Amino acid sequence: MPDNMMTSICLSSLVYERQAIVNASHKFSEAFHIHIDLENDQYKITFKAKAKGEESIDKLQMFTNEVLEQQVRLDLNKQFGNLRDLIYQKAFSVVEVVNAR
Repeated sequence: MPDNMMTSICLSSLVYERQAIVNASHKFSEAFHIHIDLENDQYKITFKAKAKGEESIDKLQMFTNEVLEQQVRLDLNKQFGNLRDLIYQKAFSVVEVVNAR
């Protein structure tokens, strides 16, 4: 990506939540200046590399994979978050009983 070149990608807001895009953007904030807009049903994510070189292109290609991973995390948390909380409560309730003796 040449100096001062900006690149944009569009992701459907029907598939990806804003939080997944923000979480992924945070992971790439050392390599890029990132701007997120919502236009119709599309998130437009604009990247400007902080450093020049082919490495920026490789990192940019990894961004969409990271957004997908973040979305899966959000979906799993919605689906199984309650179960996870119950497991934590059960696991730590045993520790509390042992410590109470």
